[in-house]
Amino acid sequence: MKDIGLIHAIAWSFQKTTGTDFDELFSEAVQAYMTAKQTYEPGKVKFSTWFYHCAQQRLTSIDNKVRKESALRLTPENIENIPYQSCDELQRWSFLEELHQLGHDAKTVCKLVFNSPREYLELMPKMARGKIYRKLRRKGWAWKRIWDAIREVKEFANQ
Repeated sequence: MKDIGLIHAIAWSFQKTTGTDFDELFSEAVQAYMTAKQTYEPGKVKFSTWFYHCAQQRLTSIDNKVRKESALRLTPENIENIPYQSCDELQRWSFLEELHQLGHDAKTVCKLVFNSPREYLELMPKMARGKIYRKLRRKGWAWKRIWDAIREVKEFANQ
């Protein structure tokens, strides 16, 4: 396959932005490549552009499906039904202590997400951040303040 680098780059970019398993994304990108080869019409657009749109559509639909399945596993309605024995008490307290160490603005961002998790967690990360940005801008927050708060939350989440 002469376009293996392009397939790899598209799968990699989706993996970096969504966190979905690279091998799964690469496999789906290869299938999108085969579909793009079959449906490509020369003269209308370059093949790489056509393939990119085909792959983006396929990988986005796969990522949305994975997100919906994971959102169904843990929803606000069923979170209360999780037995305490299923999670280590020390880890829970450690998480809460860490959360309380966040700055006021970062806590506000967390509160937005915790108060309506479906509104944000079913979206791709960039879309969720955009929604948070818009909501905080409407409240009069400056861009730098929003960036700093979200950066602090991201650093906390990546620990």
